[in-house]
Amino acid sequence: MAKDIDLNLWGISEKENVLKSAYGIGFYSDKTHFDTEEINSKCNETWRRMFALCYSISDSFEKHRKEREYTICKEWLDYNNYKQWYDENYYELENENVCFSSMCIKKNNTHFCPQLCVFVPQSILGLLYGNTNNVNRNSGKCVCGVDRVKNKDKYVYKSTMKIAPELNCGSDTYYIGTFETEEEAFINYKIIKELYIKGVAYHYKDKIPEKLYNSMLHWEVEKDDNKLKYENSRTRKD
Repeated sequence: MAKDIDLNLWGISEKENVLKSAYGIGFYSDKTHFDTEEINSKCNETWRRMFALCYSISDSFEKHRKEREYTICKEWLDYNNYKQWYDENYYELENENVCFSSMCIKKNNTHFCPQLCVFVPQSILGLLYGNTNNVNRNSGKCVCGVDRVKNKDKYVYKSTMKIAPELNCGSDTYYIGTFETEEEAFINYKIIKELYIKGVAYHYKDKIPEKLYNSMLHWEVEKDDNKLKYENSRTRKD
């Protein structure tokens, strides 16, 4: 929980109309949105974290960025605009956390803007961007979803994926099969994983935003999903 902020300690008047607030870039254009209650709100916390991900030099955010370039659209530099979008799009689900993400409408996108951001259940975020780096410690890296393992006197390629334990006899690892080639193993992984993502989308259809649902229906699993990638979709208008 965020700590209460005593604005008087900073010589700040709650009646100020415009205040530089986040890394000297973000600001409040509406004075009604600058008070202690609003500053400690979940909306404000999400807005500030967005700026931190773009501009903070702390080790924790540097680690989270993983050398990706994050940017924010001009519209959301003003907290008032972000709050309006937040109030129109935020939702909650029973017994599940909902996360703010820029990477689920357009894969690997690192530009924060209304068109490409969405609130997504944590389980779906994990499904799309979870641990896909299947690597056998004795054999080196393979493509996403595939491990190279030794079977008697030769190497074969095993394909597995993470799945809800209740759908797999209590295990969170679903065994897809063992194949002669890495390519064959990946093709089978890709088919099963994309079908599973579609199935989860159908399950959540009435609970999640339509644009997230549609994105999941068209989600493509790629060989290098286990490697660092990003696509910044910033335009000149942003």
